[in-house]
Amino acid sequence: LHSFPTRRSSDLGVYNENLEITPDHIRLIGLNAVLEPPAVPTARRCSTSVGADPNPFGICVTGMLGAGLPPTVLRPVRDVTISGMIVHRFPSTGIVTLGADGVRIENTQATGGIEYGILLSQTKHGTVEHSRINGGDEAGIYVGDSHQAGTVLADNTVSDSGFFAMFIRDSSEIGRASCRERV
Repeated sequence: LHSFPTRRSSDLGVYNENLEITPDHIRLIGLNAVLEPPAVPTARRCSTSVGADPNPFGICVTGMLGAGLPPTVLRPVRDVTISGMIVHRFPSTGIVTLGADGVRIENTQATGGIEYGILLSQTKHGTVEHSRINGGDEAGIYVGDSHQAGTVLADNTVSDSGFFAMFIRDSSEIGRASCRERV
């Protein structure tokens, strides 16, 4: 986990950081901590591997990636949970998983920018549930390039997304896929 020092629950507030989780078995429990873009962006593997600006994403869960577009997943990051976070005002996407296995996003609020609220790409066994997603010019929740994904999207509320509340592309084995869309 980069750039996220240990915080006690009494330290809740607004944090101007972009995070990247790369080790296995991480639990990021936010207790409604707010994550917003920093004044000075920090380059992260999830953005540099896809040729993006240094700070377009709020939280990235990123495996070991090889060169090329889309990047080749050399080893997925495993067993990561994000819970209770409020992630907004990032220019592209609130939360990104790229090369993950067993990621769980729950009870979280994510606001999308020009792309998505939450993006799961090349990710297996992902779960997004009991979360509120706002915005994302393309879609609120996107699952893509995730063959045999085994993804569950359940009990989410998506509002003000561009074209789609949920956009599933080049992915298979999607479990429950339900959300409430507010217009």
